[in-house]
Amino acid sequence: MANSTTYEQMNFLKRIKWTSARNDSAVGNFGLNMLVGGFMALAMWSSISLTIRLLFTFKRYRGLYFWSILVTTWALCLRATIFLVKYVRPRKSLLVMAFYELGWIGMVSGFSTVLYSRLRLLVRSRRTRHLTLAMIIIDGVCLHTSTIVVVLGFELRPSWTATSLVLERVHIVCFAIQEAILSGLCTKAAWDQLQAPFCPNSNTKKIMRLIIAVQLSVVLIDVIVVVFDCAGFFVIKAIIYAFTYALKLELEFVALNQLVAISRLGQNELTGMLNLEPQETIASQTAPTLSTLPMTVLDQKGPCALQQQNLSKLACSGDGSGPKPPSKGEYDIV
Repeated sequence: MANSTTYEQMNFLKRIKWTSARNDSAVGNFGLNMLVGGFMALAMWSSISLTIRLLFTFKRYRGLYFWSILVTTWALCLRATIFLVKYVRPRKSLLVMAFYELGWIGMVSGFSTVLYSRLRLLVRSRRTRHLTLAMIIIDGVCLHTSTIVVVLGFELRPSWTATSLVLERVHIVCFAIQEAILSGLCTKAAWDQLQAPFCPNSNTKKIMRLIIAVQLSVVLIDVIVVVFDCAGFFVIKAIIYAFTYALKLELEFVALNQLVAISRLGQNELTGMLNLEPQETIASQTAPTLSTLPMTVLDQKGPCALQQQNLSKLACSGDGSGPKPPSKGEYDIV
């Protein structure tokens, strides 16, 4: 009997739908309880830590980059909390499952939005940015809608098990591919900047290498999750899923700190994006005109433009006398 109830509990975690009735044998599974409680606690604590650092990093709380990080942070906290609640008291409830799916939507598509919002800092092609935004919207509408329908249907009709398992693998793979594309675009842009011969600034090259490492780490985490899911290790995947997004957000903050460092080397567009005060940059009020394209920095010897096209109307005043502070909403990513 003990083996039977344990098997039922493992299936309940395996489907990640939480529709099986709770049993005493599962409550007594100390090792499984420790794993679930530990990873959920890490995800929830990371949400608090990320929020505090986010509020201290940005001086003005606006822009898609800021809000996408904030929403993703608390969406993963919501998902982890409801996972823990349903693990302890697994009762059928459409309302609880609706909140669980809401947390999943904010966590997955929210993180893709975080990656997209950073593309403006690294990728200058407006067409590329528009195509990636369309990809995020289409994937979100199709995959989230179909998954919610199947999950809520499975809550009422357990016979939908096979459909829910297939659809789960589909959305795991599709969202992993989407994040890989977004990370790949950022990595390529950073690599192109790294190969540019115009700027010998070693600090800038070090920062770009670190950004590339962060993007590759995000892709590696997605690969691990996909391998666990496709290989049938559903228990491991279910337990670590929210934590993996918390870890990816932590890595995103590493990239954010590097962008702050670049902005303090004199890149006015990043300064406006991160809402840093003008006096926090090394560039003086008499600095020469800067390009509107990303990754223009000032080294100790003078201006060093990695890309020089289309003279800036945002960074400098009309008479060319020097940079003016960005107006409200001027650098918000749309």
